[in-house]
Amino acid sequence: MVFKRKKSKKGSRLPKDPRKTSTRTPNYRVVRDRMLRNAYIILIIGVLAAFLAPILQALTTSPSIDPTAINQIIMAPPSLLSIAILAISISLSVFLVVKAYTAYLYFRLVDALTRLTESAMPKQIQPQPAAPITPQLPQQVAPPRIQPQMSPQQVPGQRLPQIQTKPQTPSSQTMPIQRGTPITRETIQQPQLRPSTSHPSAAVPRQTQPTAPQQITPKPYTTPSMPPAKPQIEKKRCPYCGRELPFGDLHTVCPYCGRRLK
Repeated sequence: MVFKRKKSKKGSRLPKDPRKTSTRTPNYRVVRDRMLRNAYIILIIGVLAAFLAPILQALTTSPSIDPTAINQIIMAPPSLLSIAILAISISLSVFLVVKAYTAYLYFRLVDALTRLTESAMPKQIQPQPAAPITPQLPQQVAPPRIQPQMSPQQVPGQRLPQIQTKPQTPSSQTMPIQRGTPITRETIQQPQLRPSTSHPSAAVPRQTQPTAPQQITPKPYTTPSMPPAKPQIEKKRCPYCGRELPFGDLHTVCPYCGRRLK
């Protein structure tokens, strides 16, 4: 069985959404090769028409032509009709060749400029919705506890250590004895004992006055002001391929698909 392919009607095709960007990269060589092919076809058709024009003109005048007559027509100088056909075909082909290369250079220049502008422009950061901020209540500070201090009268008496004095030798404290005098108890002086130094009384700690706790007044909460969002300017897009046009309304031909816009 042979399945026939159904032909889709032109009216059934839905137009593309211009907001959707096409993932296909623009191929500049396709547009250039298409225009060059048209130029070559026009040039070949013009040369053949200029060559066959005198032969067809001779056939209209005489129904039968000999090979010798055809040779004479070919060797004869070209007629005005063949010259006009050649001039028109050559001019059209040259125009198409120039247009193909100018379009190719134009597309390359537009692509380079778009890449430069996209790399230079900073990326737009979309403002995120701010989360609700709950105000924090001031924390209550507990007053410091003051420990009661004991007065110096209530401090129990402590036994202070006494300093023991070393007994000094009588040789250092005795007076010189004269010769010939009898040694008695009175002559020997008793060692003088130094008075015991009393230990200084214990330092009495100073009483500190309790300070009243400072009252913290809560500050009014103010919501942070958000900067106004900048309106995003939507660029013009091609209605056929959906790509953004870098120069907006200045384009007459789409640099990506090659179709006319105006």
